[in-house]
Amino acid sequence: MGSSASRLGRCAFCDRKFQQRSGPGRRKAYCDTSCRRRAQRKRDRERRMPPMPPRPWGRDVAVDVHALAVELVEAELRGTNLKKVLEYADQLEREVTYYRAAAIRDARESGHTWEEIAAAFGTGAETLRARFSEPQLKRLFARRAKERRPGWTPRTGRQPKTSSAKPPHAPSATAVSPSVRLGAALSHLQRASSVTVGDAARQADLSPSYVSRILAGERIPAWPVTYMLTKIFEGNPEETRILWEDAQGLRYPSRQDQDSAAQRLHAALRGLHLAAGRPGISALAKKTSLPASLVKATLNGEHVPDWPTTARLTTGMTADPSSIRPLWEAVHYAFLACHDIFPAGGLPRPAATGKTGDGPGPAEP
Repeated sequence: MGSSASRLGRCAFCDRKFQQRSGPGRRKAYCDTSCRRRAQRKRDRERRMPPMPPRPWGRDVAVDVHALAVELVEAELRGTNLKKVLEYADQLEREVTYYRAAAIRDARESGHTWEEIAAAFGTGAETLRARFSEPQLKRLFARRAKERRPGWTPRTGRQPKTSSAKPPHAPSATAVSPSVRLGAALSHLQRASSVTVGDAARQADLSPSYVSRILAGERIPAWPVTYMLTKIFEGNPEETRILWEDAQGLRYPSRQDQDSAAQRLHAALRGLHLAAGRPGISALAKKTSLPASLVKATLNGEHVPDWPTTARLTTGMTADPSSIRPLWEAVHYAFLACHDIFPAGGLPRPAATGKTGDGPGPAEP
């Protein structure tokens, strides 16, 4: 039995098991010549596409620094007590320390020498190298990740205390992982279209089993594959793009103007709506205890709610609000850059912009 199992291989393209050759020589990587040819064509396509740059660590930390800075400003404007304001300041100081470390790592990844980085920091290269070597950076960010376990938010900086009373925008117990959410969105598009999994696999030059695994949330494909499947299933790539970025951990855009940031937020919300199976407006309003008109206006891209409302709507679509918060904060930041305080209840989109995206809108009640 063990000898038979040891002769089984797993195809590097379609993931099926196959009988591995015995005896000397190199082992087979693919189950047959068809999979080998498809894998070669896939490699050729990927070589022609410009590679995605590695995600800068500093960008992610900078977003949290910004979020904490906004919290501090709002606390000052509200006249919050000194103890709470100083808590915000302490959290901000810790994140700035992490940002410096991330900036050093990003500079090294970009090819800068220790001497160049040390000159920017105003210190010696050996001192910097000793404090921020690769192993030390890994330990430092492992500690940061531990501090930011699920449930961490910039507003508290720590885990909420266990309580039987759950806040209205707490993550749903049924919230799914980003990869499963992406698969659910593509699966909903596939079911709504007239395209079978086999047809989609042939059009995309992929194996049916691989497409099935993507739809089940077991595989996170590259963006060109996600884009291709979205178009094959007659969906809107703007909506699946945000879900794909979330599944890849690429959730933070660079600083944008208010309208561009709002477009990304609305595309993300429509993506979550799609992943939830596009429930009707009335059903979603009832589930979230929000006015149906507000839910419809938000999903149509006509309204940006305040954060508690956005979080409640996100939770109603079985998603963790923390997945959408950076996008909402980008709108918040852009608004605060030219105004004083984000209005309670949210803000309307400019009338000239209207609904964004070319995919189907939210389902009617």
